[in-house]
Amino acid sequence: MTVQIIARDGEPEYAVLPWADYQALLQAAGRQGEAEPVQVVAPSQ
Repeated sequence: MTVQIIARDGEPEYAVLPWADYQALLQAAGRQGEAEPVQVVAPSQ
């Protein structure tokens, strides 16, 4: 598993991992089904 840790002020704040690894973690935690990615749409100006 490849994980990137993003820190702020020397403390871990976020973890970034590949989608497939995220799905495997959900499955290992007993979550059924695949989480769907969210599409972000910029507001009109």
